[in-house]
Amino acid sequence: MKGFICFCLLLFCTCISNAQTNGCQVGSTVYTSVDDLGLVDNAIRLLFGTRSAYKNSPTEPQTSNCVNNSQTKWVAASGGCRVCPNGYAISSSGCNGTALDGFIVTKSVVYCNLDDYTFPLAAVASAFGVFMIRSRKIL
Repeated sequence: MKGFICFCLLLFCTCISNAQTNGCQVGSTVYTSVDDLGLVDNAIRLLFGTRSAYKNSPTEPQTSNCVNNSQTKWVAASGGCRVCPNGYAISSSGCNGTALDGFIVTKSVVYCNLDDYTFPLAAVASAFGVFMIRSRKIL
């Protein structure tokens, strides 16, 4: 019974860590926070034509830097979205000023390319080879 409970907890933790996150990509910037204001959100969706509204911040780059042999990439999903940098207004676009139209993306974590590590791995292997040759006094 104890093993079954541990298995269920492990499975639950794995599923939570792999939960998908959506964002709105405009150019190379991804807006990650949905502007869900309840009744106001429904009115905004009517103005936008069923597009999701996203807040102006926080943002992330489309592809992150490689950290701990993994990086975040945003992959295209289905649907459009809109960001209103200056807030909302009753107008044809639904935004104060210029509306930023984009498309829905999903966050995924991928491993970094091993090509980035070729030079350090070759340097370590060479240093180990030189150390072994000198310790045996071959040269």
